Amino acid sequence: RICSHSHLMMIRCSTSTRQSSVGDGGSYTGGSSLGAGSMPSHRQISAVGLGANANNHMADFQNQQQQAGGVQQNQQQQLLDLHQNDEIVISAAMQQLRDPGVLIVAHGSRGKPKTVRLQLTESAITWRTETRKKSKDNKPKMGKLHQVPLSHIMYVDVGKQTTALRRVENASVSEALCFSLLTKEGSLDLEANSPRERDALVSCFSLVLDEVHAQNWRDIYRGPSSDMPSSFDELDAANAAANEGPK
Repeated sequence: RICSHSHLMMIRCSTSTRQSSVGDGGSYTGGSSLGAGSMPSHRQISAVGLGANANNHMADFQNQQQQAGGVQQNQQQQLLDLHQNDEIVISAAMQQLRDPGVLIVAHGSRGKPKTVRLQLTESAITWRTETRKKSKDNKPKMGKLHQVPLSHIMYVDVGKQTTALRRVENASVSEALCFSLLTKEGSLDLEANSPRERDALVSCFSLVLDEVHAQNWRDIYRGPSSDMPSSFDELDAANAAANEGPK
């Protein structure tokens, strides 16, 4: 289980390695200061080659250092830009959560997934089913309002950790879209519209729990997520009762 305030991309920049020409057999000419007519030793030939290319080697090294410094500065700037961009995304997601709420897919341990409007208030999170049907006013059909106090949310689980999200029917659902809010009443198992939205919502609820709980909320819940009953199952029960009608 991983809960983070923000999720930043790791940027890998590789610099090309330059093959040094030191010791690659610098040419020897008879007009050198080694002396005409005498056969120079291997060490003397190597010294001539090194001396002839020393300035080039130093220039290459300095250029590589400058390039490396430029890459490091670019990396730092890119990370800073990403951090600032993530803060903007999280802020926008928090505002959306508060008003008018976020349309998201809710999964229960039985029945079909449902689109719900998840909303954050000062003291609770609320949700209700929302379905759009063809009508003259084009207004969505809203289900019964449910809510859980913020103090009852114990943990934010990232990925497919719960029984509801691990159902065979959800095998095609990407783990990168899923997260769960573990509450005292049960789990709210959710599927976002994109990985970026999922990460932003996880960060939003993590920030909320940081304010709500006096202790580190990451230490509150220690049980396995798979043992948590789904809070969305009551939606299925309510819908089934409504469809049956009076007997």
